[in-house]
Amino acid sequence: MTSMPKLRLAFISGLCLLSAFTNVACLKSKLYQEPPQPSSASKPQPPAEPGDAPTASAPRAALSNYVVDCNHKLLDLTEPVREIADSLEALNLMYNSREQADCSGMVHRVLQALKARCESVETPSLAAARSAEGIARWYAERRELILIHDALVQSDLIKPGAVLFFGQEQRVYRNLTAKQAFQAIYHVGIVVSVEHDTEGRVVSYKMFQGRSPGKPTAITNYHWRQPSRPTFPAFGNGEQQWIAFARLCSASSY
Repeated sequence: MTSMPKLRLAFISGLCLLSAFTNVACLKSKLYQEPPQPSSASKPQPPAEPGDAPTASAPRAALSNYVVDCNHKLLDLTEPVREIADSLEALNLMYNSREQADCSGMVHRVLQALKARCESVETPSLAAARSAEGIARWYAERRELILIHDALVQSDLIKPGAVLFFGQEQRVYRNLTAKQAFQAIYHVGIVVSVEHDTEGRVVSYKMFQGRSPGKPTAITNYHWRQPSRPTFPAFGNGEQQWIAFARLCSASSY
């Protein structure tokens, strides 16, 4: 007859074997479980068709210079405006309103030359916008005209391709309304280059313009932040105050 100690020992041994078998089975289950199925988000996707690729365009405000949509590409206006202005200046055109060689006529000539390079450029018609005021109204109709109340504060608008409108000589204008600005506009020109100081502020600019009777069309360089004469307003055209601004190419062009 088996003694109690031997039965107890056999029972304990059986439990140990069962426990060992269970642990091995659990370990095997953990080692060989089915790999997780990938979610729909992690499943490989078919390659996108060429037309599916998103296109990105830089916001206009982030660009350092004014641009134009030229054959579906953004083109910095600096070079084309300078080239067109240089070519027109080389013609030595004397002031003549009948020959489109006055201030507004020069703006039309620049726009027409730019349109010859970039078909998408929108231009005003000579009939509808023959004067400096007419050009300003054309930009205003497209919500592109900005009135200048403080030339120093708003000087960051002065870049190549900026169209600047000026009042009459030796007149001081303050807080003009749009209606008053249209009545005051006397002259217009196009910025071709800008000089900055070490802090990035505009110091001076050069402007292409049809000048007064007896003078040829020219790129002038007497437009300073701190003019040399007390009668010259900041960033003015001689004694003419800068009172309005527009980009040469309206926003609808790009």
